Amino acid sequence: MYSEKNIILRASAATNVGFVRSINEDNFYLNGIYFSPSTTEKTVLFDINEADSFFLFAVSDGMGGEAFGDKASLTAMLELKKAHNFIKNNNNGNIEGCVNRINSYIKNTNNLIYNLGVEYGARTGATFAALLIYGGQAKALNLGDSRIYHVRDNEIIRLTKDHTEAERLIRLGILSLKKHRTAQVNTCFTSFSAYLRKKELLKRTFRKAFLLKRGMYFFFALTALQIWLKMSS
Repeated sequence: MYSEKNIILRASAATNVGFVRSINEDNFYLNGIYFSPSTTEKTVLFDINEADSFFLFAVSDGMGGEAFGDKASLTAMLELKKAHNFIKNNNNGNIEGCVNRINSYIKNTNNLIYNLGVEYGARTGATFAALLIYGGQAKALNLGDSRIYHVRDNEIIRLTKDHTEAERLIRLGILSLKKHRTAQVNTCFTSFSAYLRKKELLKRTFRKAFLLKRGMYFFFALTALQIWLKMSS
């Protein structure tokens, strides 16, 4: 069930394998489209221009230094596709219904990635950030240090909070933003995780729902992946 308020939106996603790894461990969700790591292309571009009342966008970063990060981030996107389809067919017409389903998705996906690590006998994990757009409202959420920004009136506003040791130290005033760039304290507190299943790992930050306006921009930022969104109406 859809809200009656349609939005015209253009979105683009671009990702590159980079110079360090042979496999792209990042992934994205572009309102139904996700990246297949089996592609031989080093750079992948996607673009959509659609009118609808419900959109879902996300990024997932296979965590640096962990094994099988590409499989973890792909699992996150495959499961998000299922959640997306469920919301389209079953939502009761408000954004909170979408949030409830995403909460269930996060718990289920964490368990799947945990089992993935058990299967391969290796630690693996993935960060996650998503933007829900429903009926003229939007909500941002994240796990780990994948980020979403909002651009309006020449101002860039970060909608998400990193779940890292560095971010915690900055909030406490112990670490400055300048020193943060070189500090070796970026361990993620929360993520989809294949080596722990504690409740703390399922904590996520939902930003309060806010109204959308014509001309709004949003972008997701990973090292080798970006998604840009523009609201046309």
